[in-house]
Amino acid sequence: MRSRKGRALRCRQVASAVGLLSGIAALPALAAPCVVGTEFTPGASDCTVPAGITSMQVELLGGGGGGSDTSAGSPGDRVTQTIAVIPGSTLYFIVGAGGGNGGSGGSGGAGGSSAVTDDTHALATANSGAGGAGSGASGGNGGDGGRGYLGGHGGDGTSGSAGGNGGNGGTGGNAMGVGSSGGLGGDGGSGDAGGIGGNGGAGGSANGAYATGGAGGSGGTGSTGGNGGAGGSATGLEASAGNGGAGGSGGFLAGGGGGGGNGGHGGAGGSASGDNASSGAGGAGGAGGLPSTPGDNGGNGGAGGSGGTAAGTGALAGPGGNGGAGGNGGVLAGNGGAGGNGGAGGNASGIDASSGQGGTGGAGGMGGPGGTTGPSGTNGADGTPPVGGSSGGASGGGTPGIPGGSGTNGGPVGGPGDGGSIQILAMHAGGAASIPTLSQWGQGMLAGLLALAGWAALRRKRGHDASRR
Repeated sequence: MRSRKGRALRCRQVASAVGLLSGIAALPALAAPCVVGTEFTPGASDCTVPAGITSMQVELLGGGGGGSDTSAGSPGDRVTQTIAVIPGSTLYFIVGAGGGNGGSGGSGGAGGSSAVTDDTHALATANSGAGGAGSGASGGNGGDGGRGYLGGHGGDGTSGSAGGNGGNGGTGGNAMGVGSSGGLGGDGGSGDAGGIGGNGGAGGSANGAYATGGAGGSGGTGSTGGNGGAGGSATGLEASAGNGGAGGSGGFLAGGGGGGGNGGHGGAGGSASGDNASSGAGGAGGAGGLPSTPGDNGGNGGAGGSGGTAAGTGALAGPGGNGGAGGNGGVLAGNGGAGGNGGAGGNASGIDASSGQGGTGGAGGMGGPGGTTGPSGTNGADGTPPVGGSSGGASGGGTPGIPGGSGTNGGPVGGPGDGGSIQILAMHAGGAASIPTLSQWGQGMLAGLLALAGWAALRRKRGHDASRR
């Protein structure tokens, strides 16, 4: 009859084996091996360097720029490069997308760049193509930038014509990868003869250690100034979010007379998440416009944008943007416009994180003789501080592009650009023995622990059998 002690011993052995196997299952899955001839399309992909491989030849093509109504977009750079790699490590292939086309004379958006990176930096990059230039004064919107390692810049909107509104700026392309940068938002076009200014495009977001979000574009000047675009967010260690764009200044109101127009509001700063990350500052509000007739009132200043929030140990939240100044009143008893309110400072969360300071309210415009001076804007509230200190980390920079030839993927007149590509051309084995990666060390140690556990269990079983005899 089997003893209770023997059954307990076997239960402990089974539990130990299950625990070790569970630990192996919990390890992160390795990417598929890199294979010669693989071609990656726009987006993000990865693969594991095979054992013994110490160098790899790759060909990269950046995303092409989008065309405008009158100009074709530029093609992306084509780069062939041999890079040093570590056996067992993971490589990331970030392929840029093509830029969007501009509308009705607006500029085309730039394509996104392409890159091969490891966990710490870019190993090879190919620049993207620029968007086609806008033309005329037709109030066309700018094209959006393509996503990529460096997101493409959004195209600028063009000015309005015959009293028309300015076009909106395109959105900056999003970015991914260590050291990546989101594209800048395009600037809004100016309104013509009482037309409203176009809004600035939002900056592209960025995801990766040391990544930088794109700044929002500025609003265009108009009877009412366009609003600034929001800054792009950033996620990752020491990432830095983009600042909000400034609001456009107010002009005079539509109809060929009357008071000054209001300034546009500043864009909000981008949010940031990650240890020592920094969020973006809010954009400044646009100034109020001056009246076009002596007895009319000045326009109000635009409000400053709020600072972005920041989350993470040592994170630093951005300040709020300052409010725009109110426009002065006309010389015949015109009242001055009110100053814009300052934007609120960004909130912060995390150990040793620091909140942002509120923006300053804009000064009220001066009234003409007999007119009243406009009230000043209120200061923005400071962000909510967390428990801890007030030290934010510096942001890291991206890797410069590598010069190369040109592809053929620029967008045609009126059309978007084509995406880029990355292809593995060859892999070469090194002569010296390679140093195992951390994942390989971990697998070896687990295999050794399993063997040791099995040997110990066998010894215990033999001792137990001997005691029964």
